[in-house]
Amino acid sequence: MLLLPTVAYGISAQWDLDPISGDWNTAANWTPMGVPNGPADVATFGLSHTTDVSISANTEVNSIIFTPAATNPYTISVGNSPYSPASSRSAVQASQIIRATMQNFATVGGARLCAIIFTNGATA
Repeated sequence: MLLLPTVAYGISAQWDLDPISGDWNTAANWTPMGVPNGPADVATFGLSHTTDVSISANTEVNSIIFTPAATNPYTISVGNSPYSPASSRSAVQASQIIRATMQNFATVGGARLCAIIFTNGATA
């Protein structure tokens, strides 16, 4: 038997219509199944029944795209996620935000460090 180390790679994916939770970092919430978390990855949000999304681990994407189908505003929050341990720090970093309608980004840090960082001229 040969054991090889496995590496988890991020992917570009779209948030599901009916995700199993509001946790960004749960692979089953995305199509294709996998978490967008890499410098070239794109996270796309369209029509969904779950628009409160919490980031439970440090996350980096190239772009976050809200399609015209994202008519209900999303709230993407970092920190104080019910999915992250109390001692964790979390941040999301994106170099481009494309939106069709108004969306929300929030940091809820309490005693923990949390941040939303826009790079390469990205704005929200």
